[in-house]
Amino acid sequence: MKPRNWLDLAKNDVQFCEVMEQQLPQEYAKAGLCFHTQQAVEKLMKGILSANRGTPQCTDIYNLWEMCEDFTDVELPAELVNISNTLTEWGNTLEVPEFDVDTYYRAKAVIGSLTDILNNEIDRTETMIDKLEYVICQEYASKHKEWLNLSHEELIEKSDEISAARFVKDNIQDSFTEDEAEYLLQFKEPLEILVDRITVLNDPNNIAVKEQFSDMVSEMYDKKDEYSDYELNEDSGMQMQ
Repeated sequence: MKPRNWLDLAKNDVQFCEVMEQQLPQEYAKAGLCFHTQQAVEKLMKGILSANRGTPQCTDIYNLWEMCEDFTDVELPAELVNISNTLTEWGNTLEVPEFDVDTYYRAKAVIGSLTDILNNEIDRTETMIDKLEYVICQEYASKHKEWLNLSHEELIEKSDEISAARFVKDNIQDSFTEDEAEYLLQFKEPLEILVDRITVLNDPNNIAVKEQFSDMVSEMYDKKDEYSDYELNEDSGMQMQ
């Protein structure tokens, strides 16, 4: 995953903690705060690392701190080392950890600092194409939720749009220059723009599309490759030529 994706995941954990804070001193709230606080710190640190090198398969907060010290130039909050072992224990779902309010609020401050650091790393390392990919994936996810609520008939009507949107989402990194990506980022919904362009190209009423289709049929007839790739209708009475 890319740094911005790690940031989004960490934000989800922070939002969960905000809800659980309102449920204290319930035991389930304490358990939820322990786990999601650790998760937020872990994901922010992995986001920082992913902006500088590969993301490690590691959940130990102190080990992640050491990796950040070794492989990045960022200055992590000193408090992180002091609470690192406790946070790692909080992330252990096999046991119910002991919740400590003081440690939790210290961790909240660390999360704020790590969030600022990761945002700076994103600004430093992210390309225009990366930004466009993120924006388009967010727009695609929103459209996907809308599609799930459509009837079968409505989905069929939108099949060209859905196919075009999926194509754009999956081919961003190989299809744009930095200047082209920067141009599209000026618009609120760049995916919609690109989907409209593709669907117009594929519109059967488009003269150019009709000509391309006619040329394809002519080439198909000339080569007759279909004999080897598709099953024949034995009842047609037609003979191979």
